[in-house]
Amino acid sequence: MTSAEMKYWFLVEYDRITNLSAPGYIDKEISLFLTEAQKVYIENKYDFKKNRLLSGFEDSEKRRKELSELVRDSIDQTGTNFVVKSVNQSGTYINGVFFDLPDNVMYVIGETAYITGSALCIPNQYAVTKGLTGYTAGGTTKMVDVQPVTHDEIAANIRNPFKKPDEWLLWRVDVESRGNKKRHEIIGNGEYTISDYRIRYIKVPRPIITANIAPDTIGGQNGPLDCELSSVTHNEIVRIAVSLALEAVADPRYQTNKVEQVQNES
Repeated sequence: MTSAEMKYWFLVEYDRITNLSAPGYIDKEISLFLTEAQKVYIENKYDFKKNRLLSGFEDSEKRRKELSELVRDSIDQTGTNFVVKSVNQSGTYINGVFFDLPDNVMYVIGETAYITGSALCIPNQYAVTKGLTGYTAGGTTKMVDVQPVTHDEIAANIRNPFKKPDEWLLWRVDVESRGNKKRHEIIGNGEYTISDYRIRYIKVPRPIITANIAPDTIGGQNGPLDCELSSVTHNEIVRIAVSLALEAVADPRYQTNKVEQVQNES
């Protein structure tokens, strides 16, 4: 569906439920409801705890298709990695490195790092065979797994030789943003250099805007803009948007809060 078609079905369903007795909404308000509904939809599908089937992202082929249009890699077709080492490295844990993330990261769904050092003379024949960059069989650079951890886990295990990072597994924690950049800190054990960090992620979707709403904007856009998600998701997003609109009718403060939330999100 185009955004205009989503607006049409929103109005059909909204009028059917309210018997034409509820107040109407203008394009900006409908766009806000659809954009907020899109966010709710993504959160429900990504986090298995939030849906009745207890099925999270990639738990089924249906789930993969629902969010596949938003999956991105930090490396583009030219080989450029948009995850880069932060210029300011002050405040890291011992053996930690800050990396700036792309601006549009919503949820990270996969991550790896490259480490280099003379102590890593371990064959990487698998990577060489697969044509992965940055590898030399028997060389000093290799790709390792990255595990998200909490700050409490770091404090409890950083000195434990059996649980701290090693040459096969690094730690990752989320840290405060600097400027407009979200950041991750990757932590090793000091026996090598963390040279590169790569992610695959679900990106922040663009807003759904049913018509040109200039001079107003949603997420910096004034539209019209269609939904980026697969067409199989559109009917459900419309239903969620109608539910949000009905809640707004019941409590006008709800609408004001949602407007503020959506406009403040990047």
